[in-house]
This record gives sequence, C-alpha cells and structure tokens, in this order.
Amino acid sequence: MAGFRWRRLSVASLAIAGSIVVGAAPESPAHATAESTVVGVGTGAPALGSSADVDPAAPISGIVATPTGNGYLQYGPDGRIYAFGDAPSAGDMSSTRLNQPVVAAALTPSGRGYWLIASDGGVFTFGDAEFHGSTGAMRLNQPIVAATATATGRGYWLVASDGGVFTFGDAEFHGSTGDRSLRSPVADMTPDPDGRGYWLVTSDGSVVAFEAQHLGSATGRGDGAPPAVGIAAARSGGYWISLSPVRPLPRGGTQLFPQQRVVGFYGRPGAPGLGVLGHTGPDDAAVRVAQQAAAYSGAGKPVLPAFEVIASLATTGPGPDGDYSAPIDGAVLDHWLAAARRHRMLMILDIQPGRADFLAEAKRYERWLSEPDVGLALDPEWSVRAPDRPGGGKIGSTDGETINRVGDYLAGLVRAHRLPQKLFVVHQFTRPMVENKHLVRARPELAVTFHADGFGSPGAKLSTYSFVRVTPPFANGFKLFYRQDTPVMSPQQVMELPPPPDLVTYQ
Repeated sequence: MAGFRWRRLSVASLAIAGSIVVGAAPESPAHATAESTVVGVGTGAPALGSSADVDPAAPISGIVATPTGNGYLQYGPDGRIYAFGDAPSAGDMSSTRLNQPVVAAALTPSGRGYWLIASDGGVFTFGDAEFHGSTGAMRLNQPIVAATATATGRGYWLVASDGGVFTFGDAEFHGSTGDRSLRSPVADMTPDPDGRGYWLVTSDGSVVAFEAQHLGSATGRGDGAPPAVGIAAARSGGYWISLSPVRPLPRGGTQLFPQQRVVGFYGRPGAPGLGVLGHTGPDDAAVRVAQQAAAYSGAGKPVLPAFEVIASLATTGPGPDGDYSAPIDGAVLDHWLAAARRHRMLMILDIQPGRADFLAEAKRYERWLSEPDVGLALDPEWSVRAPDRPGGGKIGSTDGETINRVGDYLAGLVRAHRLPQKLFVVHQFTRPMVENKHLVRARPELAVTFHADGFGSPGAKLSTYSFVRVTPPFANGFKLFYRQDTPVMSPQQVMELPPPPDLVTYQ
C-alpha cells in the first residue's frame, strides 16, 4: 500500500476503544453524556465533531489535535482515521490487515501528515511524517500506549502504560510517573503548546502535568464510567479528553487481546463432575480463580480472571425439547454473574448444543450476552446430528460458516449495546472438530479465540496446540485439567508455548 512505511518495534501495547470527546479548561471540569456527542468546555476547546457522527458504534483508540488547535483526528484500532476541523486525511490502515491494533497517533508540524503506532510497535507514516526511531532495542516494563511528535517534527515521545516516557530525535524529557503510584494506567499524552512540557492522562480521567499547568481532570464519574482514552491540547488554552461511550471491561479498558490475558475456571455450578466450578459457591470459586490467575501476572500483561460456566449442557437423553441439551437456570447465571462482578471478573457462557443449533442456543442467553462482562464459548465436541447423540462415541463438530453466523450475531450485540470487545471462544482438540476453519472471519468487536482443549501429557497437549493455534488477528487459548492431565503443566510451562496463549482455563 502506498503512502506509509512500516517499522516493527518489539513492544506490546494497550488499545482502548472510545468515541466521546470532551473539553477541559481551567475554570471547568470535563464532563460528557453517555451519548456519542462532543462537549466543548471553555472557548479554547470547541466541539468540532465525533466519530459517532460517522459510525455510532465505531471503536476509537484516541484523539490528537492539529498544530493550529483548530481540529483533531480520532483514530481506531483498525487504523481508520476520522478528521475534524482542519485535520488532514492523508490515508489510513482500514484496508490493510494489521497484526495488532493501532493504539497511538501523532500529527506532523505542517499538519499534512501523521504517524500511527500499532500495539506491537509497528509505526506507519502518512503524508510528510518521517521515522525517527523506536523502542525496539529496549526492554520495557510496560507496553507503549501513546506517541506525540515535537513541534519541529524531528522527534517524538513514546509513552508506556506505567507513565514511562521515551524520547527520540529532538524530543526532550520533562519527567515521568515512574516514581508515582497511579490508580489507573496511563492512556495518552499531549505536549503543552508552549513546547516546555506535557500532560499525561490515565484511564480514570486523571491528568498529570510535567512542566505544564494542571487544568483539571475528568475524574469523579464513578465505578464503571467510560474510560478516558486520549488527551489533546487546544492552542488557545485547555485540552480535550477523549472518553469512551463503550462500557469498560471488569478491570478497565475496552479491548481484551492482546492487551490482557484471561485466566479462568471451567464447570457447571452444582455439578462436581463437570469441572472446578461445580465444587464450591461463586465467591469461593472467585478467590481460587484469582489465586490461579496471579501465577500468570508476571507474564508481561494484566490478567483478567474469569468463570467459564457450562450454560447449555449436552445430555445423553433427548430432554423435553428433544435437542439433547439442558439449559442452565437463569437465576443461577444471575447469581454467578453477580459474584463475578463483586470480584471484577469476566463470565463466559459455554454452549454444548447437543442436536440444537449453536446460534439458537446463543440467542437463548441474549440477556446476559448483552452485558459488557459476558463472553461466549462454542464446544463443538458436543454438537451432533441425528441419529448421533452426545456421548454416544462420536466426537461432534462445527464449521466456519456456523461460527461466522454466531460471530455476526455477537458483533451485532456489541454494536447495539456499545459493549467492549467480547470474548468469543471455539474449543477444539481434533482437526475435524472445526471444518472450513479458514473461512472464520475476524471482527474488531470480538476477541475470536481458538482454544486447545483435551487432557493428557504435556507432549500430547503441545501437539494439540500446534494444530489448533492461529495467528493474529485471532487469539489462542489453552485448557488444563487438574485431575486428568499427567502432570498438570505449570504456568511457566504454559507461557513457554509458542506463542503464549491469550486465554488459559482450568477444569
């Protein structure tokens, strides 16, 4: 594709979706409604437009102001650009398949070009933007989340989620949050227009100033408020803080992978023989999940604990519906979801459809799937057609077209309810379990994950993982069995898998 140059940096980063822009000024705190509107507070930060005017459901990574202060760009994780005011439109990455999402952008001093930075550190240049260096040779404590160019365009800053600031070209260092305790990770930075300092904004809306005047924050919006995703200075005073209209994930942000790792327990409440979740109540299970998840906390990214609850259970008899599948009581799901929320966890609904259709079974749980903290897993092992029945000696299967129909349905829920990226899991331990796998489509609304299932020795499990695993934009999962695995692989062994899985569950 003409118009950009690509540099790979060996870093990971944090992508956050959003599309509300709010203004901040010395005399007024930032605020915004839940709708995708632009609210300018103070004369220095007028509302010029929003990506929501183009696509109300479009995920947005952040915002960057033009050199004049009379416009701004919003940019999405797919590399799409939305230009307002005097912002340029010099091309984007929306027609290119990215390995990782775009998480940062910076405009050139002329206003005729910009840099886009992906979460793996790839740098894309448009217009008159030039490459000045990267953190590729550095070992980072936390991933890069933001980038800002100097006034000359001959340098730029890269910023990590812990507030570490890295300078390139003629960019000057004015300080970092390395010696401070942050309540939330850094989401973005913007330089003071006078060129002598900069501001950082954290995901809870706090603003930290370095050799620049502190003008206010967007805090005090309560738990579960849309996260702050960007900050941009207005030339005549004040700055914009970009908030997401998308409801956040249990522990912040709106993107699951590759920014976070999910570690969960699997089972059917009240059924000890079907997994860990059947042995105890939800609060006790949550404590145990957190303990297991903590073993993965040093593997380079935040860990989000989860319950994977068998919602539709395959049965050996036809049952009242004749579909060989028993749905869970809704009150039980409510009880476990309430506990998951008390412990800031994700809940995944596992579908064993028997002879029923995967999509029909998924729609049975629409009330829960319309929530921001509930994902879906398909278990093809238990998907059969007459005259076969679950447990009858034949391993079930599904196909790419079926997975896409369910994916289309889930993506529609994400857009309709303005949800964060939703986890969408497909279990697999034999090749025939997923026919036409190459037809499965990736969607920015979903973290489509192929989960290597099946118990056995570490060698056998590695063999399964080798043919189940996929490449970006898809994600990988790995399942362990406390009783059947011989022996159970350690978290360190799991993280040594090529590549380390994004989702790890225990049964």
